[in-house]
Amino acid sequence: EIYQCDWSSDVCSSDLVAVTRLRDIKINVGRTGALNPYAVLEPVEVTGVTVSHATLHNFDLIEAKDIRIGDMVEITRAGEVIPQILGPVRENRTGDEETFLVPSHCPVCHTPVEKLDGEVMHYCPNAACEGRVLESLIHFASRGAMDIRTLGEQRVRQLRDAGLVRDVTDIYRLNAEQLLALEGFGSKAANQLVDAIAGDVAGQHDRPHFVQVAGSVDPPVDVGRDSQVQRKAAGERAAQNDVYPPGLGGCPVRQVNAENEIAVDVVV
Repeated sequence: EIYQCDWSSDVCSSDLVAVTRLRDIKINVGRTGALNPYAVLEPVEVTGVTVSHATLHNFDLIEAKDIRIGDMVEITRAGEVIPQILGPVRENRTGDEETFLVPSHCPVCHTPVEKLDGEVMHYCPNAACEGRVLESLIHFASRGAMDIRTLGEQRVRQLRDAGLVRDVTDIYRLNAEQLLALEGFGSKAANQLVDAIAGDVAGQHDRPHFVQVAGSVDPPVDVGRDSQVQRKAAGERAAQNDVYPPGLGGCPVRQVNAENEIAVDVVV
């Protein structure tokens, strides 16, 4: 590849690969507790798209590729979709780059992280971790799960920050009056979301689908007895909520948990 470089702006690009500065490495805590590192980049154009973040997959990959904070790194888009780092440009190192240290505690709730034998991922075992709860709520409302229209990631974050949605049962308690008090919600947007939730309750999904979405962890993670106790407690708390979820024919959440003996990670 022939790069067109402007070293003063820390950006260099070709048609398929770009070189830019790695500003930082941050961590997202997923709904299963997996700690997912990602790169914060000096914005650069790759295949016609401006990229400012890229996946790093796991901590072993960072170590194997010797990727350091402050490096110039090669960026591509896997399948022309997902930005990823090919590796550092070692010859451009100045000595000021920083080696990334694997965290010993969850960056969100500060619980000691766990890594199972034979696994590449590190996990936060705390089912009540704010990061895990938030990602679980986002997943619950997403197209691949309950598909609640207009309830995207930013809306979930907004509702969570406003204290309106603590767990999935709170979604089904939302009303237009609550939403109108929030920034960005006019009458139309508020009613659209309430109607989308009401339509979901009307029976778009069957009972097994709801149970799978509410209680699934993918991949299944067994992070020890303490975590299982926390998940069981989460399920017991969910069982106290007399809420009628979608497609269950008026069957409360508490009956779903009792009969199927599941722990609902998304309800904490």
